[in-house]
Amino acid sequence: MYQLFGSSRTAAGEQIQLFILGNVIDPTQFLQGGLSQSDLRVEQHANTQSFGKKTMSATFNLRVQDLVTMVVRSFLASTLILFGGCTPNAPYRDRNVLSDPSNFGGYIGGKPQQGSFYGRTDNDPYNLAFIEFDEKGDFWDREQLGYAYEQIGKLSRNSSKPPLLFIYIHGWQNNASDKTSDVANFRGLLSRLARNSQISRNYEVFGVYLGWRGLLVPGGTGPFSQAFYFVPHESSFWSRKNTATRVAGEPMSEAIFAMVHAARKSSPKARTVLIGHSFGALVLEKTLAQALPATFYAQEDSAGGRSKVLPPADMILLLNSASESIYAKELSDMFRRAHFTGDISSRRPLILSITSDGDTATGNLFPIGTALSNAFGTFREYQRTQKFDGAATRVNQSRFFTTTPGWNDNLISHRVECLNPQDLKLVTNPNGNQAASASLDPAFNINLSHPNANLLTFCTEPEGHQIWWEIRPENNFKQTPYWIIKVPKEIIPDHTGIWFDSSLDMMAALYVITTDNQTTSSPRTATMTAPK
Repeated sequence: MYQLFGSSRTAAGEQIQLFILGNVIDPTQFLQGGLSQSDLRVEQHANTQSFGKKTMSATFNLRVQDLVTMVVRSFLASTLILFGGCTPNAPYRDRNVLSDPSNFGGYIGGKPQQGSFYGRTDNDPYNLAFIEFDEKGDFWDREQLGYAYEQIGKLSRNSSKPPLLFIYIHGWQNNASDKTSDVANFRGLLSRLARNSQISRNYEVFGVYLGWRGLLVPGGTGPFSQAFYFVPHESSFWSRKNTATRVAGEPMSEAIFAMVHAARKSSPKARTVLIGHSFGALVLEKTLAQALPATFYAQEDSAGGRSKVLPPADMILLLNSASESIYAKELSDMFRRAHFTGDISSRRPLILSITSDGDTATGNLFPIGTALSNAFGTFREYQRTQKFDGAATRVNQSRFFTTTPGWNDNLISHRVECLNPQDLKLVTNPNGNQAASASLDPAFNINLSHPNANLLTFCTEPEGHQIWWEIRPENNFKQTPYWIIKVPKEIIPDHTGIWFDSSLDMMAALYVITTDNQTTSSPRTATMTAPK
């Protein structure tokens, strides 16, 4: 039922097999001159004893780690079973997709009644498709992928306006059901985009919701139940993180690239945005961590090193990422060492990772949750340089496995600061309403039209007060097309508060930065130099 037990793993995720070798013979010993067979046997015995002691010591440490991990996870499993039970390992949507719903392995004891595709209507002027993944990261039904691809393709071919494609991967404590808050809030974001006059004149909004089993323990919707289910919910951290890591596999990569391909195939001016939240940001970043370098270098090779590279999106947005910061470091190093120019540069980022000062889940819980699994890991020190990193420092590798990008000071590239704090003090609720409320948010439209020449400024408008903010680069930091931005609680209040007016206002501003305030344009391209 729960993914809580397993073999010991290193920080990089490789399985470790515990063993002791009884006889270890170095074949080069018999090539050494001046040693008799008796001498060789004595030396071999001494080496074997030394190796055995070292191996037994290492094995003991690993077994201690296994024992501690097993005890902790046994307690968490018991807590989960006692208090919460499990959500079913099942998809939530099949209507409008399967040719024979009777074959569908849906809800336990019943058939799913939620659709996998919703076309544009007067009340909801956007298209929305769902693609679901199982506990192991495979498609629940590939027909969801095929149907979404077909619908995007039809829109791309038949509409007079190109698609504006938003792909969203939810995080912890959510799934693809209408009963979770993320579905309603994602609909709210799509509605705001589709009702913006500038976007509606030039684009057809199409959303794709990529769902996985991020919610393991049901319950916890009201204040009392939230308190009652607090321990079971928090105890699902390890299980859901392991699942998110598996979901970041070939099917997820195929889904993302297929949707982007469908949008761009017939509409050269289509725009695409990828968004991941919490463990969904882990899924998105891990999926792209291998795909991006392969994509960039393959396109370069196809034209003899002279072609422009085409990334899979115009903007990749990671919100309160619950991913180890090692992925951000590795991608930042790639961008820094293989210099990018053109539509992708340190001025026009491709990837933006946003973390709130109020996100205690990634700031406090994540280091605690990852400390145990990395306590006995083997790490080295990084030597950061003035030339490539902006400052000459030494950093232990373990920090990149126990912190998220937004809480690793070695990676934070920008911070958001208020330009009129005296007005902010007059506000009691700086975050406003959630996207699902369908309330009017003037600042969202202001930021999309962006009247200021400085694209690093944006506004929020809580309680009628216009508050202005600025995204400021950090000093002593070598900037890249990967921005890691720390924002105050007045923008994003906490880990789950990504759907408030203030957060969406900032997303609109980031969209303008990545598109260089151009109303329409072809997909972004760039040139790159050889890595250093």
